[in-house]
Amino acid sequence: MTGISSNIVLGLMPILFLGIITGSIILWLDKKKQNPLNIGEKISSLPSWEIPWIDVFLFLFSAYLFVLLSNSTIGLFINQSEGESITHLTPKIAVLSICALHIPLGINFFLFQNLFFKKRALILNQNKTEIRSDIIKSGFYFIQLLPLIWIISILWNILLSFLQKLSLIDEFPAQALVELLTKDISLFYFALLAFCGIVIAPVIEEILFRGCIYRFLKGKIPLIRAQLLSASLFALLHANLHSFLPLVFIGFILARIYESSGNIKQSIIFHGFFNATSFTFIALYKFADIPIPIFFP
Repeated sequence: MTGISSNIVLGLMPILFLGIITGSIILWLDKKKQNPLNIGEKISSLPSWEIPWIDVFLFLFSAYLFVLLSNSTIGLFINQSEGESITHLTPKIAVLSICALHIPLGINFFLFQNLFFKKRALILNQNKTEIRSDIIKSGFYFIQLLPLIWIISILWNILLSFLQKLSLIDEFPAQALVELLTKDISLFYFALLAFCGIVIAPVIEEILFRGCIYRFLKGKIPLIRAQLLSASLFALLHANLHSFLPLVFIGFILARIYESSGNIKQSIIFHGFFNATSFTFIALYKFADIPIPIFFP
């Protein structure tokens, strides 16, 4: 890596940070955009998913079985001839793990929609919108709220560090995927992991957590509680203390976007924007040989 290339990246990162923060401030100063999540407003674009509890448990249990079966086959595609451990995360294992989690969830949703629920099948998009309009709206939401996500991440990790110094919690690592991306992996695997994180994960996770779980919960408990509970489940799936509270907030944002728009495409696009930004900054920090800040959720 040349010093010139490194200097270019070092100059680019603060420009991106300042650009996002400046854009966020401009949007917050716009009176029409000062309540992007419609807090305090009655919004009911989305009907709840009216199915019995037993059907939801069956749906989630079958999803768990699909994922369990899928993960049990990962070892068949991993070369362990030299004693490689599946617990040691490599780019190949990371790609297989992401696919082994998300693809079975998508298959399970498709099968239940078409074979089990039938007349009670979930209509994900209540309002028809153009993809261009969805991208623009999600982009505005994203620019406006991203600095707030960063602030929550920083404060959360300060709190965790304080609790750690008091010996109330053990040392917590960053997400395994983030740590892997900081290592010397090939461009092919970095691009493949980026595709999984920016395209596959947002689509499947939004369908499951916002489309299914949130839509079911909002028919059983008050709206805000349903959004927070579905967001908490979304954060728990990532199984990382460092990213828990930021992901709860992100999940809450995504539920509010879905609720107000009536179209899951906007929450998918927002989710994709967030993951794409994380991958971009990780790549820049890595290229410049700078340690990645822990506040990236």
